[in-house]
Amino acid sequence: MASKLINADLIPASFYHKTSIAAGVLLPLGVFTEGSLSLPFDLLLGVALPVHSHIACNYVIADYIKPPALNGAARAGMMAVTAVTLAGLLKLNLTGPGLSASVKQLWKKSE
Repeated sequence: MASKLINADLIPASFYHKTSIAAGVLLPLGVFTEGSLSLPFDLLLGVALPVHSHIACNYVIADYIKPPALNGAARAGMMAVTAVTLAGLLKLNLTGPGLSASVKQLWKKSE
């Protein structure tokens, strides 16, 4: 399991595309729902976005970082970034305003 996470570029492309579709569907649903109704969408997005980014960045690492030692280090670093992103989005969704509310605040007029 850990090997699949670190070598995420070996995950079938169909899974990567499913995370893209999930993000495209969940983001508008989360933004257009109010209050606690947006929590399930926020939680799903909090997982889908980092997983999607992790797989995409592993594709880039596989294509552009050729020395095995550097490749392994880059993949480990990407795993750390993904873990921190997941933890941050989980904290935002559970203890803060949530991902959808944070996005909405970008267009909210300052008082």
